[in-house]
Amino acid sequence: MKMFRITKRVTGIILLFVLMLQTYLVCHLTRDLNTSDLTKRNQLMNLHKGGKHDSIIEKIQSRHLDISANSVATKNHTTNLTNMHKDESIQIDGFSLYWNLSCPLEMSIFAGSHMDKYYFSRSIQARNLVLEKHALEQVRTWLNSSTYPRRIIFVGDSLMRQIFISLVCLSWEHVTQYTVVWMDGTGKSSRTQHPNSYSKGKHSKFGEARVRLRSRIELIYHHGTGKLLELGSDYTTHELEEEGWLQKARLSDTQLTTYVPRIHKIRDPRLIGPQGWVAAEHNVNREKIRLNSMDIVLLNGSVHGFDKRMANLENIQKFSEYVQTNKLKSAYPIFAYIMTGVSHFPTVNGVYDPNVPLKDECLTSNFNHDMQQDEYSRLRGKLPILGRATLPLQLESGNLHVGGGDCLHWLQPGIPDLLAAVVTDFAAKPTW
Repeated sequence: MKMFRITKRVTGIILLFVLMLQTYLVCHLTRDLNTSDLTKRNQLMNLHKGGKHDSIIEKIQSRHLDISANSVATKNHTTNLTNMHKDESIQIDGFSLYWNLSCPLEMSIFAGSHMDKYYFSRSIQARNLVLEKHALEQVRTWLNSSTYPRRIIFVGDSLMRQIFISLVCLSWEHVTQYTVVWMDGTGKSSRTQHPNSYSKGKHSKFGEARVRLRSRIELIYHHGTGKLLELGSDYTTHELEEEGWLQKARLSDTQLTTYVPRIHKIRDPRLIGPQGWVAAEHNVNREKIRLNSMDIVLLNGSVHGFDKRMANLENIQKFSEYVQTNKLKSAYPIFAYIMTGVSHFPTVNGVYDPNVPLKDECLTSNFNHDMQQDEYSRLRGKLPILGRATLPLQLESGNLHVGGGDCLHWLQPGIPDLLAAVVTDFAAKPTW
């Protein structure tokens, strides 16, 4: 009986030891796996400054990583997000070059760094170009030298919005407050089919935004400002006054006004960093502002259809003539025109043709700039024309467009940052 008790006790100890050993092995292996997965997840999460929106992995699970069968991304490349996102934003003298949606106003469709390898490798090239041309340093120099209040208003289509985004993101260390109106699903949804891009909410698409810098500068984007442009059904204006700027200038009225998203006051002084307000499309709180002679208005005729573009250029031309012949022209804001960016569609002249099927890859180079020459011949002498010096570089940079069928817009950071630097050079000494 005594021997039986001893045997039973020994057996129990052995079983307990085996159970403990199994538990240890399972926990050890699970820990290694979890650590590996967590490391990968953190590598992606750390690239989102502030952590206020979902991780890339969560977006991939809910979005269309395997997009259409015609996508270069799906057809020829294997996605490896862990290796792709090792390269983070670059610091230059305390300023960051935005990267991988680190800037709250970036649009995901232009940020190839968060897409697959096809987009990511070209995004590195586009970013290296920005570094090579010292665009960030140019913007920083302007910010540090600005001592008086000024608004810079961008009036144009999505190409002009890209320049606005670049200037805001290059200036982000100086931003104190901002309001941005993201698509919320109530309006027309984004048409992009690029991998991992967002169709609504943060980093999707915005139609208007207002950003305030600590150097007493405001950056504002809205295509409908002054009712100077007609861009089609995709773009609607919120201007409430019946008379647009063209009519006011014709009547020698120097009181140019516009409606902009209201900047909400900071309620909690303990908060550190830029205080942002994200508005919904259907519920934007706006205020009316009057422009003065210190403000700068940047214009572009858009690429939305030949007839609309010609009408827009004619409006800008007439408006400039009215302003220049007004005895009180010194009371007007400073106006300038930004040349339309060069496109590299797979057509004879590189310009978009609805009758030619889109291809994934763009022309590497394009020597046609008839559109830009037309702008220059029409508007030369009527108002300053910016961006002309960048045309040779644009013409040979077809691989830096977004791609995947989009040979008009540029990857960001990229060519728009160089144009943003041109804007700051002009803003520092707005003469012509």
